[in-house]
Amino acid sequence: MKLIKKIGIIFGICLLVSAVSCASKNKVIPLEEETKDANKIQYGKDWIKKGSKNVDATFGSIRLRAKKNIGTFNIAIIDEFGKTIPCFSTSNEYITTSFYLKSGKRIIKLNEDSCVDTACRKIENGMQVLYSIEKLADVFITFQCVCPNPSYKGFDSVKITAHVENTGSKKADFQLKAVFDTILGETDRHHFYDSKDAPVKNEVQYNKKSDSLWFTSKNANASMQFVFSGKGVSPVEMLALANYSTLDTKYWEPDMLSYRAFDTVLAYNNSAVGVIWKSKKIAPENSADDVFYICTALGKDEPQGKYIFGEGDKDNPPDVADNTKSSDEKLNDKTSKPDTTAKPQEKTDKPQEPKEDSSSVQKPSETVTDYSQKKPEYSKEDIQKLLDKIAALEDDGENVDRAEIERLNKQLDEILKSYRK
Repeated sequence: MKLIKKIGIIFGICLLVSAVSCASKNKVIPLEEETKDANKIQYGKDWIKKGSKNVDATFGSIRLRAKKNIGTFNIAIIDEFGKTIPCFSTSNEYITTSFYLKSGKRIIKLNEDSCVDTACRKIENGMQVLYSIEKLADVFITFQCVCPNPSYKGFDSVKITAHVENTGSKKADFQLKAVFDTILGETDRHHFYDSKDAPVKNEVQYNKKSDSLWFTSKNANASMQFVFSGKGVSPVEMLALANYSTLDTKYWEPDMLSYRAFDTVLAYNNSAVGVIWKSKKIAPENSADDVFYICTALGKDEPQGKYIFGEGDKDNPPDVADNTKSSDEKLNDKTSKPDTTAKPQEKTDKPQEPKEDSSSVQKPSETVTDYSQKKPEYSKEDIQKLLDKIAALEDDGENVDRAEIERLNKQLDEILKSYRK
C-alpha cells in the first residue's frame, strides 16, 4: 500500500510539472519584455540538420507558415471561427513574397536563387527562416508573435527581424530588400490606407525622410498594418506601394516613373509592398539587423501599431536591443541596455478627418501620378496570365482562397465583355 501511495504521489507531481511547463510555453510575453532581451533570438546554425522542417504554427490569432526547401513564408490571421485569412498571396507556395540581398553589384532573390540553401524552424512564440549563401552571408528572418497593446492578452502582431551575418573573408556592404505580395486590399475598394486612414489610390513611393511609414491593407474580414516607423524600428531607404509587376523586377530599385493605378486590370488588381533598408558595411563574423512590425486585426477592429510608432502608450514604448553588434556579442553580452538616445515620435496636432480624395494631395516626400483615366488594353497574353493565376489558386489544396478565385473570375468576365463591345 505504501508503494502504491508513493507511486500516486510521484505521478501527481509529474502531472503538475507537465502542466506548468505547457503553461510557460504558451505564455504571452508583453512586447516591451519580448524585445528587451536580444539573447532570446539565437542565430547559430546547429539546428539545421536535425531541426529544419516546414512550419505551420498558430500563436493567438496569428498563423505562421514556412517551407524549408525554398524558404517561402506567409502570415495569416485566424478568425473567431477558426478560419485562416492569409495576409500574403498563397499561390505557388508563397513564392511571390520574398527577401532580397545585395552585396556589391550582386543581387540575390533569397527564395529562388540556386546558390541559396534554405531552412526553417519553429521557435518560442514564432518561427525562423534561414537563407545561407556560402562564403558570403547567412540571412536569418525571425518572426516573433507579440502584443503591442499592454492591455491585450493575446498575440495579434509579428515583430520581424532580418539578421545578416557576413560569412565571407572581407568586410563588405550588404543591403536588404523585401517585396510583400499583399492580397487583403485586393477585395476592398482601395488597396492601402495611409497613417491618417486616407485611401492610397495610386502607386506611391515614400523616401527615408517621410514620417508616414505605416499603412494598412484591409478588407471587411481583416486588417494588416505595416509599421516601418517607431521606437526600435530600423530606418528604410525606400518604401513603395505599387502593382506587384512594378516591384518584381531584376533591378534593385523599382521604376516608379511610370505610375499606374492599383485597379488596372492589366496588372490584375495585384498590389504589393516594396521596402529597401539602408546599406550596412559588415566585417567578417559580424552582423546587422533590420526590424519592422506587422500588426493585424479582425473585422472593423484597428491594428495596434500605434503602440509601436508612438501614438499609443508613450510612457511604455516598445524597445529593441542594439542591432549593430556581432553575433558573439549578442549571445554573450548579458548586461547590454536598450538604446535610450532615440526619442519616440510625438503627435503634435490631431489629424483632421480625411476626405475621400485626400490621397491626391501630395506631401513633399511623396510623388503620385494618376493614370486611372487611361483606357486599359488587354492582350491574349494578359488573359492567359489571368487564367494561369486562377488555376494556380485552385491547385492550392486545403488553403484554396475561394473568394479570391471568384473575384478573378469576375475580372476575367469583365475583360471578355470589353472584347465584345
